[in-house]
Amino acid sequence: MNYNKITKGQARKLFNEGNEIYLHTNKMSWNNPWQNPMPIKKDIDFTNIYDAANFDSVVNSYSYYNCDNERGNVVIYLIPS
Repeated sequence: MNYNKITKGQARKLFNEGNEIYLHTNKMSWNNPWQNPMPIKKDIDFTNIYDAANFDSVVNSYSYYNCDNERGNVVIYLIPS
């Protein structure tokens, strides 16, 4: 799958509109066998379990578990092209 990189502001807007976006670390290539971009989408059904409706909460969780010195310390935002 091919992706286009977007800014955090664009990603937040698309997420809040209910569109699916992808998160990835900045040092890893987008199509590799070890880590693929993770899709996220605003899902009202799961708001009681965790804060899936809050963009910053989802990004912070992804960053905590996936960002490090080897894979990259910055989250990038992607949409399918």
